[in-house]
Amino acid sequence: MLDRLLPYSSMEELIGMMEEPNRSACRRVIEDQGDLLRQAPGSTHNHQAWQGGYWDHVVEVMNLWVLLYRSFEATGRLAELPPEEQFTLADGLPVLFMHDIEKPWRALLVDGSPVLDADGSLVIRPDLVDKGARKAFAERKLEEYSIEFSPQQRTPGSTSKASATGSTRPRTASCGLWQRCVTPATC
Repeated sequence: MLDRLLPYSSMEELIGMMEEPNRSACRRVIEDQGDLLRQAPGSTHNHQAWQGGYWDHVVEVMNLWVLLYRSFEATGRLAELPPEEQFTLADGLPVLFMHDIEKPWRALLVDGSPVLDADGSLVIRPDLVDKGARKAFAERKLEEYSIEFSPQQRTPGSTSKASATGSTRPRTASCGLWQRCVTPATC
């Protein structure tokens, strides 16, 4: 019964809810990098640190967005926004799909297996330890796959063509539509 009230969509179903050109672009990411995306841990030692945790995390946040959007729609909250701040379900999905795109590449691998430190945490590749390097890597992935974001997907002040935030990568907590609709001070 709960699944009828709160449907949980697969990654393919979620991508199918996107609009073009991002639908095709996100499908290309999965075609090219699907094995890595499905096997990567979601973090080095915190939430979703298990093998496959990255995929689980992305599917979970995308499903949460669908539920959040539907609740905004059902309560009339979307209609209360000024026209320039209104958004669709499809606006949030590519932002969430790409919000942690550098994570699958972060782990240092030896013979295809992740290296763990003495505490059991993943060892990060030296070229992706720095936050700026991770942001640049994520930006390159956005450019590589031609992911396009609308003004509604950007944080005010963003200048990067592929960026949803001024920090050159989409992040759920700072996504423009997330700020306008989730953060009480801005809604």
